[in-house]
Amino acid sequence: MRNRGVAFPVAFAAMLIAGAALPAPAAAAPPATPPGLGAFDFDVSAGTVEGAFVQFEVPEDTDVVANYTSDGTLFFEGVAVGGYALSSQEARGSLYNVRGTSAAAQVHDNPNAIMKITLEPNATATFTLGGSVALDGWNASALSLSVSGSNRTGAVWWTCGNASLTVAADNASFAVAAPPSPCFVFFRSHVASSPSELHIAAAAGAQQLSAEVWVAESSAFDAASYGAASVVVTRTDQGIVVSVDPAGVGPRSIVIRFVQPGGDGSVQVQVDGRDAASASGIEDALDATDDSGLPEYTLHSTADGTALLVVSLPDGGPHVIHIEGVAFAPPPDMGPAIAGLALGAAAAGIAGAALFRRRR
Repeated sequence: MRNRGVAFPVAFAAMLIAGAALPAPAAAAPPATPPGLGAFDFDVSAGTVEGAFVQFEVPEDTDVVANYTSDGTLFFEGVAVGGYALSSQEARGSLYNVRGTSAAAQVHDNPNAIMKITLEPNATATFTLGGSVALDGWNASALSLSVSGSNRTGAVWWTCGNASLTVAADNASFAVAAPPSPCFVFFRSHVASSPSELHIAAAAGAQQLSAEVWVAESSAFDAASYGAASVVVTRTDQGIVVSVDPAGVGPRSIVIRFVQPGGDGSVQVQVDGRDAASASGIEDALDATDDSGLPEYTLHSTADGTALLVVSLPDGGPHVIHIEGVAFAPPPDMGPAIAGLALGAAAAGIAGAALFRRRR
């Protein structure tokens, strides 16, 4: 086996897009209610956590999560951390929290099966791949996964430094080691045949996103935070309000999915009380570094009634995004949804000159 190095994240995005051209079976249909987010339940008899999109186990020790499955694909047989022992676990709608010694996990029951592993200083997480999952390529801060016989794939990236990755000789597992400070490992799955998902996946792996948010017609919503960002989602009878604080890490974008209004309903987007400018497309909106210091957005609709909004935020300060024209009644029994932790200096961008390794 021989590896070659090319630039990242350009090569990473190119590899994801190239994969979309390959023939593949259709993805499983999502639940009927857009924009597609579920709710976790713990099956006591089976010892498993069951969601609409994600299923996994929470062992008492060794593995933070085990048998991590999405859309019928076993992505990880286990995520093991040396010295780990389970302290607590809880379900909060589409978010499942697992906490223990040396590590913790946040799992989101949404179509992208987003997972965040928190590593304590000097801890190491070893990810053992499922039998149909293969390592496609990697660099110092990210790697990509493919699934045999499927158009579903995945990306893993981390904030643990450029010397933290170790790949097993048989490519069946990889390990990410934390420095003498906490760091984070993210996993995100996507369907390779969707152009918008390809671009979002590439932006997430390149640490260009603050968060992804799903808002359903009911009282359900999900906010998956990346890096140091914190996100607060509230709803009014006029629409949706998303407050995001990237915690000073620089330009970032945010992805928001919601149920588009029917009939002649129009959606208006404001950032910090002002109308946002239109981006030239999703790739432009996902790159917050080329907007001359002004927020931009792009809005797309899909056949299942989901609206996909991408907003670029050109600085590291807090912003408030108003999405008006989406009629919701405030949920009577739920307050704001808050996602994210103060990750401090652990969040780091991917260097453009980093080497990317692809299996040949």
